Amino acid sequence: MGIPFYFSDENSGAAFIEGDIVRDMSDDQIDKLFKGSVFASSDAAKDLCDRGYGHLLGVSVSQWNKGTVNGETFDGTLGFTCQKQNKIKDLTPISENAKALSYNYKRVGGEAKLLSPAVTKFTRDDGNLSVVYSGSPEAKHEYYEGFAFLNETRKKQFVDLLKDANSLPIYYPGDNEICMRSGYINDGRLLCALFDLGYDPMDNISLYLEKEPSEIQILTKDGSYSNVSFEKVSSDTYVVDTRIEPLYPVILLIEFK
Repeated sequence: MGIPFYFSDENSGAAFIEGDIVRDMSDDQIDKLFKGSVFASSDAAKDLCDRGYGHLLGVSVSQWNKGTVNGETFDGTLGFTCQKQNKIKDLTPISENAKALSYNYKRVGGEAKLLSPAVTKFTRDDGNLSVVYSGSPEAKHEYYEGFAFLNETRKKQFVDLLKDANSLPIYYPGDNEICMRSGYINDGRLLCALFDLGYDPMDNISLYLEKEPSEIQILTKDGSYSNVSFEKVSSDTYVVDTRIEPLYPVILLIEFK
């Protein structure tokens, strides 16, 4: 999706949790988790509620008993939908600050009958977010099902939420299959690794940056860094003049003004 991620047992930025990981976490670890923004699948959210943290999620989570779900709608109509999530549970907002961003629906007479929230956003008193998904990202290792959750509409939703959480310094705004890893190093520069997972090379790469860059360097074959040209094409988007070959890593070092 071109959204940077990393794995860590240390809490920082926006944390994504799913599955039964909560059952292996201590109360102290959970308390530290909620010092930042939390994105939780329905099964992880259910375990958090059972542990007494439902008030920090803004929703209660229960087993699904509302019948057939045909999909997820982002605007309450059949015109802006995607495939339903896996392992759906019933989310019920328990705070006026908990807002539904999309809904599970059943098709009735050519219209979408809204059944329950598919994704909720809760702004906690400390300003951090709790985002809960009614299902799980877990899917069979098949192209269609595995990528059904990671579509352009979901990407936009991720981007908007991560910006709200102040946890998105960089991302690739296009629709090519780009894997990205990034993080700030000690001197304040941003290290970014890009991998083209598609079949076609890219002649250049567009990047959203939350801060304006003064210099962008690329790691060369001899292990040194060389300056690469870039162009500002909007208030926060830059086109970097470097070619990306399929599965060949491109490592950038970005310095900001």
